[in-house]
Amino acid sequence: MAALLPNSCFIHIPRTGGSYIREVLKNLDLFQGETGSKKDRPFQYRAHMRYDKVKHECGDRKLFTFVREPHSWFTSLWETRQDTGHWPLLDETDKSMFYMSISAQSWITNLLKWRPDFQREILIPYGVHQPDVLIGHTETLDADLKSILHQLEGIS
Repeated sequence: MAALLPNSCFIHIPRTGGSYIREVLKNLDLFQGETGSKKDRPFQYRAHMRYDKVKHECGDRKLFTFVREPHSWFTSLWETRQDTGHWPLLDETDKSMFYMSISAQSWITNLLKWRPDFQREILIPYGVHQPDVLIGHTETLDADLKSILHQLEGIS
């Protein structure tokens, strides 16, 4: 799903701080609900919706999202598996590499040898290549969010 704001929609890419962003939006009274339906998605993907569906459901609202520095993003995937047993974004081959890896770093190394375009494959469906999606880029989530909300929602 995407978070609806008065003038924009937030696209939540897995493992990029989206739950935190939703809380901030709620605290600022900007959160107006979600697009889409949870019932049609598996539990672990309940907060994520691909660009084409977000674009359709958000209409004329501006779209924004956040990406994450690649190494910390991959490490977060590893830690999610360690903490929850969930495999967000991974197929069976990727999962088997996890069991052959004794650390996050060895898993990242193995995964990128096996699938060098893994991160790009994951990010493209969320619209990061689309010219109408504003992407936070300072690697400081609070600063990016403040800048985007100022630009799209007039919040200073």
